[in-house]
Amino acid sequence: MLIENIGQMAMYEQTAEECCELAQALLKMSRLMRNENPPFKYPMDIVDNLYEETADVLICLDELQLLENDVVNNWIQVKRECMGERLKKLAKMKAQESEEAESKEQSEGIRRIK
Repeated sequence: MLIENIGQMAMYEQTAEECCELAQALLKMSRLMRNENPPFKYPMDIVDNLYEETADVLICLDELQLLENDVVNNWIQVKRECMGERLKKLAKMKAQESEEAESKEQSEGIRRIK
């Protein structure tokens, strides 16, 4: 629809612009949720803008036929598997750090008693 009127290159540019707007909406949502340097907008306006910008990006991706695309879906699967592996490694590292800290506390406690 839109791509037929503006062309593929302009569609890529439009998609990049919409992605930037989505990034800004996500940053504002994050600031609102952390209550650090909150934006000067009503919370519901921030949420609504996030949904609007998400829709804009999805429309652009759909126009570029990047949604429901086998290659993209394959990458999604690969990326999710990688994230899962990284999360497992992170959990293992945190558990190891916790054990080391506990062991250090115990050894320091024994030194104080002596």
